[in-house]
Amino acid sequence: MLLYESASRDLITAGLDAIEISLDGQSPKENNIIRRNCNYDTVVSNIKTLIACKKRLHSDIPQIFIASTQFLEPKSHSGHEDPKPPDYLLEEFSGEYASEIEGFKCTWAMRWPHMEVLDEIFDLYQEPGDSEIRNACDHVENTITIRWNGDVVACCYDLTSRYVLGSVNTDSLSEIFNNPLYLHLRKGISEQRFIPMCEACAVVKPKIFLILKP
Repeated sequence: MLLYESASRDLITAGLDAIEISLDGQSPKENNIIRRNCNYDTVVSNIKTLIACKKRLHSDIPQIFIASTQFLEPKSHSGHEDPKPPDYLLEEFSGEYASEIEGFKCTWAMRWPHMEVLDEIFDLYQEPGDSEIRNACDHVENTITIRWNGDVVACCYDLTSRYVLGSVNTDSLSEIFNNPLYLHLRKGISEQRFIPMCEACAVVKPKIFLILKP
């Protein structure tokens, strides 16, 4: 929503390698319901502005990915297939824009850790046959998540900064990644002694999907 032309120019000249923008559901209307305070038309216009800026500056970066969260239908879900990009997004970025989108990253909507599930909108559905409690998490081993204000949090699922591990405004990434809080987090996962934020996470606990009610 904030990807104005000036921001697009700044991202290109800064040398950002890739950017991923989320557009969810099976229609623009559904996207606007799922993404709070989002307007589909504004986001699409801003993506196309970014593409135009890249062309004017003769830049191949940032590569543009569209992430799309979809809601599975339990009756037709076999358990392991990934969702496909919805038709409205394929149509939106067809023609002259088709070669400008690096790819679509589609995932099923899952219950996010520590986030309230609105009963009037969603049902819950547990992955059949998944009862395993896991002791590994790629998020805390191979990625690092930095919020807008410089805070480093446990992972991208920590949308409300429940577990702040440090700040890039005061410490280096290496110092933060190896500080006592980070080490405690990783050790807890390896020993299955999860911090509260990880207790309902599908990475280490059985997967529970969100089903969008009619």
